[in-house]
Amino acid sequence: MRMIRSGFNIRKIIPATLLIGVLVLLGCGVVSLTPQVSAHPKGLLFPLIGAGTYSNDFNSSRGSEKHNATDIIAPKMTKIVAATGGTVTYMPIEQPTWGYMITIKDDDGFTYEYIHMNNDRVGTDDGSGGPYLAYAPDLARNARVERGQFLGYVGDSGNAETTVSHLHFEITSPSGEKINPYAYLLEAEKIAAPVEYPARSGEILPYGPGISAPVSLATATFDSGATTKIISGTGVGYSPHVQYMNTDGTQKNGFYAYAPSFTGGVDVASGDVDGDGVDEIITGTKTGAPHVQVFDRNGSVKASFYAFSPTFTGGVNVGSVDIDGDGKDEILVGAGTGGSPHVRVLRLDGSEVVSFYAYAQSFTGGVDVASGDVAGDSAEEILTVPGPGGSAHLRTFSRDGVALSNGFNAYESYTGYTGGARISVGNVVKSTAKAEILVGPNLNGGPHFRLLKYDGTVISEGYYLESWWTGSYDVAAGNGFSYIATGDNRRSTIRKGPQ
Repeated sequence: MRMIRSGFNIRKIIPATLLIGVLVLLGCGVVSLTPQVSAHPKGLLFPLIGAGTYSNDFNSSRGSEKHNATDIIAPKMTKIVAATGGTVTYMPIEQPTWGYMITIKDDDGFTYEYIHMNNDRVGTDDGSGGPYLAYAPDLARNARVERGQFLGYVGDSGNAETTVSHLHFEITSPSGEKINPYAYLLEAEKIAAPVEYPARSGEILPYGPGISAPVSLATATFDSGATTKIISGTGVGYSPHVQYMNTDGTQKNGFYAYAPSFTGGVDVASGDVDGDGVDEIITGTKTGAPHVQVFDRNGSVKASFYAFSPTFTGGVNVGSVDIDGDGKDEILVGAGTGGSPHVRVLRLDGSEVVSFYAYAQSFTGGVDVASGDVAGDSAEEILTVPGPGGSAHLRTFSRDGVALSNGFNAYESYTGYTGGARISVGNVVKSTAKAEILVGPNLNGGPHFRLLKYDGTVISEGYYLESWWTGSYDVAAGNGFSYIATGDNRRSTIRKGPQ
């Protein structure tokens, strides 16, 4: 459809040298020099990826009301994309009677409504999908949306439960007039996949906008100035790439911790294993044989061994601890998923210094590990949380593996949560000498992260992604910073956590 702009812009047809004279001849207030907004939506994309059928059903009867939209019929879970860029003005987390929906206002003041987004678990009509299966990540009220950005999924939520799955697509002009979308849909450009969108404010995309690898996270210092670096490792399903970068995500340097063909994921940690004041990078396999390696920052191997029996295939979680106070870190390991909660402290040659079980040996979800002087006694303690299948029961042990208390549940109000937790320890609050404890859910938990004192007192906490998002996470704390990371069905992202 040809777009016709109402009015005209005098600057386009009158040279600037004649403009003052023309204004005198025309008189003040007769001609506006401000470009006028189009009376029609411009350059719309078709709002679905793939096929969808529709007809000119605008103003057709819907009970006692008129249908001020076009219904695009498509299978459930068909991806919805933004027909144009703009700002999200409405996006309910609790489903309204008309269903999950997103409202976007474009830069010309036109409003677009995407209604009846999915509310079912995949393959069902149970209405139990929640916002996780309705909306795409990185969306919230006031968020900027790019043209073609993924918004969510087609469904039959709200008062469309008795109909076929479809997208109710509605356009409203800046003056409040309902516009028939039909002609615009006929001419709309179609795209084969959603477009990528820029990093959010304060967000680091460690592998760029197109990669959704789960992310393992640590912090390190590689210089005498104690400049903090972020270390990231790719999760299960991706080659075992490890990299470090500045805290703004710039100047990335990386290497493969294991053979590039290995896709079992890599856990990362850091520690000064040789006492030279510079951290080394410690890695462990997330799945498969529990292979630990230690690298300098250039990727040269300094140590390599199996933390547990090579026949164990649940992987290993890694950390470091100065077990004897000599200024050199030993390697701290916890059995991965499928193993009992076995914690060991190992020398660079793989020989054992300390060994204990953090929880009942019958628990087989594995255990995450960290260390730091959380008690303020000038000695590092060892801290643990259970892996998947467990709660967020946080325990503290002396360097020789003696429990200092029975611990506490880092998420005491989350009754029935069994996704386990991830833990990191560091001096985030620089005004205190004690290290703080950063904890987050391991698997299938909401993005609720807490910074805690040794006794469980909450220093700060918050949701650092959409409150409804459930996924897998990792955390890293140290030297005045805390970070959270996720990927796994959304693009890999690192963001600042509780401070």
